[in-house]
Amino acid sequence: MSDSARLLSNMRSTRYGGVFLAFFNYEQRIEVYNSFPLNDCPDDLGRAFDSQAIAKENGAALAVLNGPRYWLMDGTGKMVSVELRLRNLGGFDVRCGATLDFVGRKEKVFYAERHVNRGAIWYFDTGTRSAS
Repeated sequence: MSDSARLLSNMRSTRYGGVFLAFFNYEQRIEVYNSFPLNDCPDDLGRAFDSQAIAKENGAALAVLNGPRYWLMDGTGKMVSVELRLRNLGGFDVRCGATLDFVGRKEKVFYAERHVNRGAIWYFDTGTRSAS
């Protein structure tokens, strides 16, 4: 694949955060939100993150802050068009990066492979190392 599809570079070791919203009513899905490139998951917002209030405000069963984290990839690009959904969750400006649907699953499964269409491709550049 050519680099013409590459949208962002120099991502490795860039700080970001995520928020998961879990819905277990009729739909049974998890929405995965990501703060990159909107913010770096500031510590003050992380300490003030009220998962119960955020879940309630969004009609979710559960809200989880996942971060801060650091990218291991060097760059990203889009392969297919996905709807851009921006939100503010607990003070974090985030965009929806993926939705995991659990349609038709009634049994408890501790691990199951799931296909997630993020519409993205990832780039790993030869010779790059993570900052320590």
